[in-house]
Amino acid sequence: MFEKFLAAGIAIAGVDVGESSGSPKGREVYSALYKELVSNRNFAEKPVLLARSRGGLMLYNWAAENAD
Repeated sequence: MFEKFLAAGIAIAGVDVGESSGSPKGREVYSALYKELVSNRNFAEKPVLLARSRGGLMLYNWAAENAD
């Protein structure tokens, strides 16, 4: 899947927060990644989020906390 995205010119970024289950500390890591990508790497402010497996819990919690 990622190879197809890259071949189509779609950037992919992620971060490993371990088994944090959507915890506030894990969401801080997601927020730091978002800030890095938007502020320093010229990524769009509105990301497309792909929630997979247990990472979905973290991603949905982060998205709800950052709905704007």
